[in-house]
Amino acid sequence: MACRDAVELMFRCARSVGPSGDWDVYVRMRGVADLYRDLQGRGVTIVEPLRTKDYGQTEFAIEDLNGTRLVFSEGDDV
Repeated sequence: MACRDAVELMFRCARSVGPSGDWDVYVRMRGVADLYRDLQGRGVTIVEPLRTKDYGQTEFAIEDLNGTRLVFSEGDDV
């Protein structure tokens, strides 16, 4: 995990394959809704739409060309 200012990054070395919704990189930040709107229509593969999860974080997930899943998240604690 790495933190600086209002951004926190968590990296995972391995993840299970399949529709588990797992992630490789988890980014906690401010402005996640603005980022989501900015990425829509730019050819970015959004695999989970923006929504508020049961644990209180508002997040969405994208996948890069290598299949790496990145989750962008915002909550009251960021």
